[in-house]
Amino acid sequence: MHLLHNRPLATVACVFALTALFAARLSKDTLLIVGILLAFAVIVLGVWFFKRKSKTLFLILLCLLLSLIACTQSFIFFHVRYNAFQKQIGKDCEIVGTVISRDTSASYYSTFTVELESFNGKSCSGDFQLACSYASALQVGERFRATATAKAFEERTGYDEETVLLSDGILLKLECTDSANLERLPTEKPSLRILFAQWNAEAAFRLEESVGGEEGKLASALLLGNRDALSDEYTLAFRRAGISHLLALSGLHVSILIGILEWILRHLRCPKLARMIVTVIAALFYLFLTGCSPSTVRAVLMLCVLVLAFCLRASYDSFTGLCTVLTVLLILSPNAVLDVGMWMSFLAAGSIIVFSPALQGFFKRTIHKWPIPRLLQRILFGLIGALFVGTVANLALMLLQAHVFGELSLMSVPATMLQSIPMSATLLCAIVTMLFPILGGTCRFCAGIMLQIAHDISNIKGIVIPCGDAWTRGVLVVLTIVLIFLALAKFKRVWWSFLPVSLVGIAIATSFAVSHLPQKGIRMDYVQDTVGEYLLFTEHTHAVAVDLSCGSATGAYTLADLAAKARCTEIDDLILTHYHNSDAYVISCLSTAVKLRRLRLPEPQNDWEEGVVMRICEEAEAHGIEVRFDLRDLPIDGLKIRESMHTDPQTGEHTAILFSASVNGEEIVYVNAAASCSAWSNTLENALEHADHWLIGDTGYDANQKFPYTDHTPKTILIRSEALRSLIPYISTPDSVYAASAVHTYYIK
Repeated sequence: MHLLHNRPLATVACVFALTALFAARLSKDTLLIVGILLAFAVIVLGVWFFKRKSKTLFLILLCLLLSLIACTQSFIFFHVRYNAFQKQIGKDCEIVGTVISRDTSASYYSTFTVELESFNGKSCSGDFQLACSYASALQVGERFRATATAKAFEERTGYDEETVLLSDGILLKLECTDSANLERLPTEKPSLRILFAQWNAEAAFRLEESVGGEEGKLASALLLGNRDALSDEYTLAFRRAGISHLLALSGLHVSILIGILEWILRHLRCPKLARMIVTVIAALFYLFLTGCSPSTVRAVLMLCVLVLAFCLRASYDSFTGLCTVLTVLLILSPNAVLDVGMWMSFLAAGSIIVFSPALQGFFKRTIHKWPIPRLLQRILFGLIGALFVGTVANLALMLLQAHVFGELSLMSVPATMLQSIPMSATLLCAIVTMLFPILGGTCRFCAGIMLQIAHDISNIKGIVIPCGDAWTRGVLVVLTIVLIFLALAKFKRVWWSFLPVSLVGIAIATSFAVSHLPQKGIRMDYVQDTVGEYLLFTEHTHAVAVDLSCGSATGAYTLADLAAKARCTEIDDLILTHYHNSDAYVISCLSTAVKLRRLRLPEPQNDWEEGVVMRICEEAEAHGIEVRFDLRDLPIDGLKIRESMHTDPQTGEHTAILFSASVNGEEIVYVNAAASCSAWSNTLENALEHADHWLIGDTGYDANQKFPYTDHTPKTILIRSEALRSLIPYISTPDSVYAASAVHTYYIK
């Protein structure tokens, strides 16, 4: 054993963390049985230990005891406290509490994280989410009394709201629908948590105002942890570039700030002990000011452990310190076991501690043998060191990223290296701007460089690879097993380090093969559900989406999910067949989930449509999306749009929709029920007569109307509603399909 050799505390901490991780997934009854068995094992082993004292027995006893603690904490939090509040779902609740943070602020909706002191007249402690279905003026630190309805967590494809909110300690989701049901109360003496939350909000507002624009929001996110204000366009850009971790406060941010403070104190000739004490105090203040995120807690607590070791003149082991911090964090917050960001932070830090020294030492010895100047040797060693740190961190996170996000960015390591200098400069300038707001221009310049780098990298085609398939994940599982083996075994032969890199190459090749080899022709996905109807045409990495419905936010997530299932990490074109007031909103929602490059719009036919187009274009420009008013030059060669009609020339209404396309020579026609009696029914009849596939929606359904009769029987007929069966003469044919809610996939060669 190498990683856990002579590290008993690290061994115990790892067992505790693994037990906490699995305990959070167990049912109430199973967890109760496991807890009883562990308690019995602790008693038996404890008696045995007192009879035969042994270090090995003591280590095993300690592992079992901490495992019992982990199971007990999980049982209390998830199956006692959490379930007790979940029983209130659907009921009206009287609550009294204080606002901790404003999570969402819009003209029609506001959400807050609140700390309750009273729930239905009983004393209560815990965090809750309060959603107001109106624009609320509540501010951080304000007390209130409200009547709210307990709501179930939202279930949406690609977003597990329950896990996300539970990881933040949110016990229940509450909704207040009327401002008359919410009353402000006099503010009492605030707790330290409320006080720090107020300082954080005020500091974030001051910094954003001093710097201005997206640059100010980025500076606030980097220094103070306020990421919600950053626009969806740049949030997606950071994610596609593989550098979302830069937006989450972590040890990187803390080390940069502590490094700056250490440099200043060193030049003031402060003794080492004094410097360490000052940096610890500053780090603790920064920790509470930024909301105690797990990654920041890790960095600050490790700094405290280092200072304690120095004061006690004891040797300091980084990996033991890391595991000890993880144990403390999970004991204080058992819900943190669901925080993906926390596990990523600890896995990345652990991999750096384990692998980087050996690899950097090998290359340092190699570089010293090169006949080059010493300054150049230092530069090369610094670059290679940064490259290895980023590489080993990404290697350890690949399986978790594949499981959570279903994709990986190929530019994560180089993008992180490119952003390191402007990020350090932005943090330094943000601190200066907090003290001297007039100097906000310097911070704006540095943050602007970061935004530009992220934007340019995210626009590179093919930098994100899908990895949600079983084959690619299988390779990543093997990669993780190899990394664990290398960590546990003695790391003698450096060439073993190239095996994980080779496995990454195999994983990328596997993803490419799964995406390209099985697909012969153009894939067409047609979804029919309660939110509307959508088409997605994909060919390898190219995707063209068609919105046949009302442009709802839920439909945006449906399209993003369709693209993910088709293994497309971006949508080249989105075609809107007709206009709705909500179309601008669907652009905003879609841009948070997947990269959208172009928007294809029909020519506006009246003043109302021109007004909608103006709002859509403003939203598209804000997200860097190109807008076109034609259907030519689509990225899929075998896809041609024949018709896209939505306006009746006689009435000017757009209840009728006709959309037809040629896919590798096969004709596909979508038509809604109102189209059969529209002014262009002759065009419809001609389209249906030559169509190989009919897709029929139920918008504008009238039981007295009939579709134009043709003598042509298509290969398939997809019908949204049971009521439409009476409209279709060929509904009894075996090729017809009725689908109330389904996704249909075809490969057209």
